[in-house]
Amino acid sequence: MIQVMKRRFLVSTMVLVLGIFSMMWCDVEDQVFAASGSFSFQTDGSEDDSTAGTGTISPPTSDLSNNISAFGDSVTEGRGGFLPYSAYLQEIIGGCANVVNSGLGGEQTSGGVNRISNVLTNVRPSQILIMEGANDAFWGVSPSTVKFNLGVMIDKARSIGSVAVISTITPNTQNNGIGATIASSYNPSIRALAAEKGVVLVDSYAQVAADWPALNYDGIHPNEAGAIRLAQGFSAAVSCKGGSSGGGGGGGGGGCFIATAAYGSAFGPQVSLLRAFRDHYLLTNAPGRWFVQQYYRYSPKYAEFIAENRVLKAIVRALLYPLVVFAYILVEMDRLQQLIVLLSAVGGGLICFRRLYARHPASRY
Repeated sequence: MIQVMKRRFLVSTMVLVLGIFSMMWCDVEDQVFAASGSFSFQTDGSEDDSTAGTGTISPPTSDLSNNISAFGDSVTEGRGGFLPYSAYLQEIIGGCANVVNSGLGGEQTSGGVNRISNVLTNVRPSQILIMEGANDAFWGVSPSTVKFNLGVMIDKARSIGSVAVISTITPNTQNNGIGATIASSYNPSIRALAAEKGVVLVDSYAQVAADWPALNYDGIHPNEAGAIRLAQGFSAAVSCKGGSSGGGGGGGGGGCFIATAAYGSAFGPQVSLLRAFRDHYLLTNAPGRWFVQQYYRYSPKYAEFIAENRVLKAIVRALLYPLVVFAYILVEMDRLQQLIVLLSAVGGGLICFRRLYARHPASRY
């Protein structure tokens, strides 16, 4: 009888764990979707006010987080296995602010108009760095439409008190025709928009054009050197509410502070993984944002001490290991892989549980 009750208890526990994980899974997926937003493509070049103006934003508020959103397409998101410019920007400004990568590959400005509302609501950035239009140029959307859509993004940012910074489009040497149009038509429109709206312009095109062959890997997307060059350009336009703007890899001037100190570099794979976990999961909900704010407020003083102590660095790395594994499961794995990991963990736990009781038969009664 007791054995039957134990089996029922184990089965019930397994079902409960699966149920909790499923609810958490769905909740996380909803949060990520909310952070990314839906987007639509506009390929006819027409200025569609209804498309450009969709999306809702929270009312203006002075309670913005100390986040800087890097908003854009795949040039911002990062491609080819290279870190995006946002990671290097975080290293440059250090603890001055949290740089959140809000890039979405393949996005046109019409999609950005829709998605920026969710980014502003979820990330609540004090500043948002907008670099879009490359995909519009590819699909033949008119420069005037790109200018209009970017203007709507600026207005949406201003409506919540966020400072918008816009950038010119980086070169395209994969298609010389598109590249020529970017330089002759799209970027002049973006420069004119910056003057009309009175916003800061980062001329990313001018920042990289002369050395573009050495700064890209496929004619469109920046490599490591290109991302660093873009970050340097944006850093001049960034103003921060907190801390010093001096960056440093070891002591806590990178994106993860304590993690950066423990692993020795803001660009290490573990730190990059934790940064992605922060951007896609923690910053999409209120408790997560609160945790990130506390982390960036209190961790620098401990990070410097950790960086100077070899034994302590090893201990912190060991303590961070479960979090790195958890972040890898959420960030890098698809739902099927996550389910397999969950079932394996539950199955392994049940096997250990049975073996423990087999070794101590007296504890069964």
